[in-house]
Amino acid sequence: MQCGWIRIHRSIWEYWTDPYRLGLKGCDLADFPVEVVDTAEPTILLPVKSLDTLLRARPDEQKILDLTGQFHNNLLYAFSCETLHSSTAQGRMFAPNIGIPEESATGLANGALACYLYRHKVAGTAGLVFEQGYVMNRPSEVLARLEVDGREIRRVSVGGSAIVVGECDITP
Repeated sequence: MQCGWIRIHRSIWEYWTDPYRLGLKGCDLADFPVEVVDTAEPTILLPVKSLDTLLRARPDEQKILDLTGQFHNNLLYAFSCETLHSSTAQGRMFAPNIGIPEESATGLANGALACYLYRHKVAGTAGLVFEQGYVMNRPSEVLARLEVDGREIRRVSVGGSAIVVGECDITP
């Protein structure tokens, strides 16, 4: 995936008044802002303090629908910079409004996360590896790199490999 338009919206911390949307407490959130980042699909990025916190999160589908509806987007991506395999971050993506309770590998969300981590000086531009799908017993690695001009992100590229677990044809 390559995107030429990358937009980081204002922080939405003030709207994240209910961490219980994922069965979490306020003290479970990391010291980074909750933000909407748009690389092709606006994604709400929710930083949590630890891998344990991320793995024990239990989404409340209706509350996630309410939140994503406020921002006219589809994706909520919770993540931790603690990982199982020395990766950049591990995440969990929820998009119940488009029929995805949780997804095991999400290029859109991890592209947005790559931009977020670069902006907050947590990660560089190359060799980014994101773990996803572990709670679902469908572990994946999503790879990303950024092209920058100065500190401005110009492009994000995302890829990886996967195991096919199902196929379908969608006809308009």
